[in-house]
Amino acid sequence: MSYSYHFKGKAVDKGTNKNVVNLKMSNQIEISTHFIDLPNEIVLIIWKYLTYVEAMRSFGSMKYRRYNRLLEDYCYTSIDFYTTIFSTFQLCCTQILDQYRFHVKIFKIGHRDSYYQLRIFSQYCLSSSSLHDVFPQLETLVLRNVHDSDTNDLLPYLSSISFLDKLKLYKCPLNKASILICESLLKNSSKSQLTNCTLHSSDEKDGLFLCEHLPSSYQPLNLLTYLQIDVRDFATLKYLLIYFPNLSTLDIHFGVDVRQNDEELFAVSSNLCPHLIKLIMRLRKMVVLNFTAIVKFIYLFRHTLVTLHLALIHQDPNFKHSLTYIDGYRLFNDIVIHMNMMKNFSFWIETVCLCDQQMNNIIHSFQTEYWLSMEIGCYYDSLHNVYVIFTSPFLFDLPFVIMNDTIHTYFNHSDHQLNCLTSMLYDKIPGVIILIGENETINKSFFRMLQQGSSRKKTILIKPKGIYQMEYDDDDNSLLTQFNILEIRKRYENRSSDIFVNTTIKWINWMPHIRMLNIDNELLSQLILNNFNIEQFLFLEILIVRQLNNSLNNELLTIINRLGRSSSLCTIHLQQYRIDLQLTINDLYLLLYVISYHFSRFKVITIEFHPDTLFDNHILDELTDIQKKNCQLDYLYHSKTYIELCIAREFRL
Repeated sequence: MSYSYHFKGKAVDKGTNKNVVNLKMSNQIEISTHFIDLPNEIVLIIWKYLTYVEAMRSFGSMKYRRYNRLLEDYCYTSIDFYTTIFSTFQLCCTQILDQYRFHVKIFKIGHRDSYYQLRIFSQYCLSSSSLHDVFPQLETLVLRNVHDSDTNDLLPYLSSISFLDKLKLYKCPLNKASILICESLLKNSSKSQLTNCTLHSSDEKDGLFLCEHLPSSYQPLNLLTYLQIDVRDFATLKYLLIYFPNLSTLDIHFGVDVRQNDEELFAVSSNLCPHLIKLIMRLRKMVVLNFTAIVKFIYLFRHTLVTLHLALIHQDPNFKHSLTYIDGYRLFNDIVIHMNMMKNFSFWIETVCLCDQQMNNIIHSFQTEYWLSMEIGCYYDSLHNVYVIFTSPFLFDLPFVIMNDTIHTYFNHSDHQLNCLTSMLYDKIPGVIILIGENETINKSFFRMLQQGSSRKKTILIKPKGIYQMEYDDDDNSLLTQFNILEIRKRYENRSSDIFVNTTIKWINWMPHIRMLNIDNELLSQLILNNFNIEQFLFLEILIVRQLNNSLNNELLTIINRLGRSSSLCTIHLQQYRIDLQLTINDLYLLLYVISYHFSRFKVITIEFHPDTLFDNHILDELTDIQKKNCQLDYLYHSKTYIELCIAREFRL
């Protein structure tokens, strides 16, 4: 006979002064048991709901060996502060640090929604000790969410690179921190143990940058076998690869266009990375003007490369005067036949062509014996005059771009239809980007394509070029439940926001599980005028509001005051804050009061200033005084570019 247990409540045994949990079985038999008697499986389930860091805080003080062993085995070995609230984070940096620090093998720091963690932890724990001293068993270090003006916050952590097995930097200003990162990686690196490194830039159009004359103290990282990196250009990549002779996997993203002279950087006789077996090249945010430069780089690994993933936008310099584009014949003749070991080849290529009558020719080029072993689709993007050719499934960790034209996809297997896109859309991608042309109509077939798949927690970015329409039935209850991050970004900022109000409201109504909303101040103001209620987002935790250039009528602080109430909103980011008048202490203080009153779970507000903003630093001194006297702020930080405030739980005028 099997029973299902449910928590009924919690009490205290007066005789033993211990917590007692009443468990109720499905057959109405009631059993009372001490909390410490719960099986390990139930305790671990409880910890999953708490997150391991909260479990450390809640259970670390219990004087029971069984719980201490569970904490050591399941919580202490991997510390992640990604969603940790400020008070718990502060406690982990001070009072309970010694409980877990000797067990930590994986350390992840950098909050999902704010910038303070690296700075606070180094102040508390690294002022007189190295990271290796604090965590002597540390193998993996993950640093996240570093602001452009805070690159020096990386220094106390990067100084311990030589003791690590894995290093990951996410949303980091790689360009500004290039010298610091390279010195930490390469200077006197002969004893480094690093085997795996990921360097991800906070700016999609930039990355690590190196000049030709490198210091003589730089030495190869001989143990490094995996590198995922955002680099600024091909030249930087060339200089870096000299120091990584034993790479087996290279995943690169470029920040600038690939130009004609890049072809001269790599000689065929170069002996870079002689053991490379997997190459991923992502060039989706710039234009490849010289495809031959890409081909010559790939040739360097023609004797070892087994897997090649290629994502790029191609535009031949003569595209206005000729029909020069990439198709199956060119990919086969330029790449495939030269790769001696290659078994896996996938791509997403946008190739510019002013003629929209080449579809049959392109599809035919992928109907040879080699290509028919793969699933390849093609459609013509009429917004940008490009043919989009791709393999399915989509294997890149990149947003998938879709538009009305995507519905008219043709495949190299003539019997395959649009439903072949389903696995590609929802297998691996982090989200989709929807491009909408002026006066277009988003029809029901388009929405059915979006609704396919069951994978959750994906991002959707909507980029309308101008006014557009959406086919919509009031009786249609279909929802886009797989998306929890919504960003709406007009392709032209000077377009009036009122023309997007109705369509934006429809998108919002179809996405009930939004956790983060990213929107500009003009559009948000128009939504408020049309009775937009933020309380309808039951799961909304993060609101990002971007102030558009030359937009002073709908000032950001005023908009926040008009949002209404929310029981879920935790974080607000105000970006490109710009105003003619100087920000005053009263402005900020009133804003904090309104936020604490209207948003019951609110924790952090970040105000990032436009470079031209007039800002009086004296107001920060006044806020600091308020914090010291009234304890109304848990934390306050300011630089020339942003202010970050952590609101205390009890904030009162």
